[in-house]
Amino acid sequence: MNTTSSNNGNNADFADFGIEGNEEKPFPVKCLPPVAQNYLREICRVDGVGEALPGACMLGTLSMALGSGVELHNGRHRVRGNLFVLGAARSGTGKSVVFNRVAQPFLDYEKSLVTNWRENVLPGLKAKIRMLKQRQDTLHKQASKHPQTSEASLQELTDIEKQLVELERGLQEPCLVFGEATREKIVQLVSLSHRETLASASAEARGCINALMGRYNAKTDEDVFVALWTGDYYKLSRIQRPDTVLHNPCLSLLWLVQPELLDQLLSVDGMSESGLLARTFFFEVSSIHQEIRTDIPINQSAVHAWQELVTWLASASYFQPTPYVFSCLPEVVELMANFNTCLLERRTPGGDLADVDIFAARWVEQTWRIMLVLLAAKQHGQPNAIVSIDTAREAIQLMDWFATQQLLLLTARREKKRDERFEVLVDVLRRKPEQSCSLRDMRRRHHFQEAEIQKIAQDHPDILVIKDLKSQGPGRPSQGVVML
Repeated sequence: MNTTSSNNGNNADFADFGIEGNEEKPFPVKCLPPVAQNYLREICRVDGVGEALPGACMLGTLSMALGSGVELHNGRHRVRGNLFVLGAARSGTGKSVVFNRVAQPFLDYEKSLVTNWRENVLPGLKAKIRMLKQRQDTLHKQASKHPQTSEASLQELTDIEKQLVELERGLQEPCLVFGEATREKIVQLVSLSHRETLASASAEARGCINALMGRYNAKTDEDVFVALWTGDYYKLSRIQRPDTVLHNPCLSLLWLVQPELLDQLLSVDGMSESGLLARTFFFEVSSIHQEIRTDIPINQSAVHAWQELVTWLASASYFQPTPYVFSCLPEVVELMANFNTCLLERRTPGGDLADVDIFAARWVEQTWRIMLVLLAAKQHGQPNAIVSIDTAREAIQLMDWFATQQLLLLTARREKKRDERFEVLVDVLRRKPEQSCSLRDMRRRHHFQEAEIQKIAQDHPDILVIKDLKSQGPGRPSQGVVML
């Protein structure tokens, strides 16, 4: 895919976006930040894995580290960098090894926060709570002896109650990452987190997927994940418990699973119809048989550089009172507008993406999110950075790879849907007197667009044909579809 001249308005540059050619589309390693590139190559060399798995995990880890601490103003609105990354690989292909190498710095950052909280914050919180409760008891005793409690004492009791509520909320141990959890637990964790920001990560996310698909509830939980990705208002009401309200939540996700579990998830219509899968970078990596160079240990400078980058991003972004907002060059806005125009043309009825419109409709927004992740990682030590045209092109190339993976894994589902629509069309024509119907009536009465009928007729030329039908009265003949 060529993006070098896309800023001149040439939509043809995106005509092959998301399309697999004769050869497998490689993961665009060169689009990652230099620190990530160096570490990725070391992982591939030492662990004998392909580039796609560590590359996708790196994007997911950078997204987790950023949380809601940075935003990108794209000329119309603000975009956050939280991504949902769901990778599939068979056992023995390095899932756990890669996950641990890539995500460990963020997990270690959370561990250091918990340790500091336990050693330095928790004792002080408990001491303050004890002191306030002692003062509270004293005021209560005074009030019992002197029923005419002064206004000042009542106000002090009220202030103590407020302070106790806030302090007891602080007794919740810091949590940046969760694994398998119920809907209720997830909402609770997000509500207690700083700025409603959290991540979910697992090297073997079977339990996470099972929970998502309704293991603990009578229904699936995709609605809460959609809200956490989008940042929508979400209210969870339960019997005999206070409501839990999320105002602007932010969840990043990095799950690795077995391929059959991803297939199972893709087969659930609700996961696609809700928009969850369209918001997810799902992909499958094949087994890579590369020589593992155990004679040469992993380059520790590459390891430390990656650790430093992830830790810096997390410490600089996660606990900001307000997000830092980046901007982008006008050329970037123009490039993305052309990108969007091209995808809109391909998503219209008759276009090659019409049957996966719910997925393709998210590609531009997802590209903006990738762009923010790349920019934040690249601007390590460079404040006031803005999105350059090169960073935008790199984000588009990464999105191209993920879009291609989506379409490849959706192939069977797309073919099944086309076959079902063909059967419906044939059934309609069989019930017609002359086994024919005008395109106008097919649209008005049977919800078939002309472009869809033309595509079905092209796929089944020995069964269907589009031609002019004789008019029942005066007037011109109308085009229709006829079953041969």
